[in-house]
Amino acid sequence: MSKQSSIPTQLIELNQAFDSKPIYVQTTMTIRTRLGEQLNHNKTAILGSIVFVLLINRVVGFISPNLNALGTPLAMLAILTLSWLKKSGWSDIGFMQPKSWWKTAALGVGVAVSLQASALLITLPLLARLGIPTPDLSAYGTVKSNAFVLIGWLLVSWTTAGFGEEIIWRGFMMPQIARLFNNNWMGWVLGLLGSSVLFGLIHYPQGITGMVMTGFSGFIYGLLVLTSGHKLWPAIIAHGMTDTIAFLLLCYGGSIIQAVGL
Repeated sequence: MSKQSSIPTQLIELNQAFDSKPIYVQTTMTIRTRLGEQLNHNKTAILGSIVFVLLINRVVGFISPNLNALGTPLAMLAILTLSWLKKSGWSDIGFMQPKSWWKTAALGVGVAVSLQASALLITLPLLARLGIPTPDLSAYGTVKSNAFVLIGWLLVSWTTAGFGEEIIWRGFMMPQIARLFNNNWMGWVLGLLGSSVLFGLIHYPQGITGMVMTGFSGFIYGLLVLTSGHKLWPAIIAHGMTDTIAFLLLCYGGSIIQAVGL
């Protein structure tokens, strides 16, 4: 009798054990879903996510200048975590395959060449004529005529700058600001302007002129994203190539000028 009565008891215990696991998983998913809904639709949560990423991006550098390089990777990690909570995937920050990689690359390179050509031939000479200080690039002084330092900065141009900064400012900040303002056409205009201003401000070591010029570049990168169906790749290529040209000019600019007889 005791043997027969123990079988139902064991079955009940097994059922309770198995039944408890789905309840735990369901509770976990509900928390993620609720947070994701808030991050997608609640303006306070959207504003909080913007401030959160900004603080992570900049606070590390304020703690110690030696840690400044960690700001962008940590901000990217925060953005990916927020995207996971929202269940939005890579497309939420603009990583969608373009229709043509060749056209996308050509567009990015063309924009980069145009930005640098206009800066060299128009903006910088005009600033000099008006007596306005040019951007302070002294932080990159070690790249002059030093190929090894140049290689390091070129890697930065395509990783931390081209890839990382575009995820933060055009992939995350611009659409988040747009959502903060109802996600309509005016919201996207404000997102474009707001992200460009913030992008310029974080380049404060380059002085006021440097911040303005960088902010303008950010505005152009943002336009690239908006006119390409919210795809991030044209801006990544344009940003990486713009910085690549800049560092090549910093390293070999004097030799190039002498070679062409200017």
